[in-house]
Amino acid sequence: MDVNTINKIRRLVDSGKREDGWTDLAALGMPLNANNIDIKSLRYYRLKTFIESMEDVFELSVDKQTNLPIIRTRTLNPIQNKACGSQDDIPIHQWSYIQQEEAVKKLKELSLEEEWNHGRVMNDSPYPILWQYLRWTFVKLNREKKIFYANRYAAFNTGLVDKYYKPVFALFDKNKKGKQLGFLYCHI
Repeated sequence: MDVNTINKIRRLVDSGKREDGWTDLAALGMPLNANNIDIKSLRYYRLKTFIESMEDVFELSVDKQTNLPIIRTRTLNPIQNKACGSQDDIPIHQWSYIQQEEAVKKLKELSLEEEWNHGRVMNDSPYPILWQYLRWTFVKLNREKKIFYANRYAAFNTGLVDKYYKPVFALFDKNKKGKQLGFLYCHI
């Protein structure tokens, strides 16, 4: 999901909050529809699951003081929001379903030979320098609005080149399972 949509949802949640700072989830459905945010088209069939998928942006709570529990939400303060320094600083793993090891391995194979692992292989990431490079390149390009969207695809230039010095692009296909935008494929 793109940052503009998340910001729109954030504004809707904030505009419906009560004195205690919480917005009833039941009161959020109609404003979402009025702002052309269709959670079913994003593969969510319950509003609670949709809001839970953005755990770095929203907090959920269940008010059990009544016979029928009331589910409520509120936006996290920027200090609480660990994933985003600002709204444009959304991390790549929140924006897209990305399998770190596969993506990094594919990028390493496609790009010009480079030392990406501090001279040793780590258990959690075989190429930690390349992973950090990809993460921060995405944040920078997202801030600069340099991610190209077309129909069900998104793409950006990784800044890496292949052995023929042609640019390596990251191409994302719309995720059919739900949460984030898509799976990572890198094409030259």
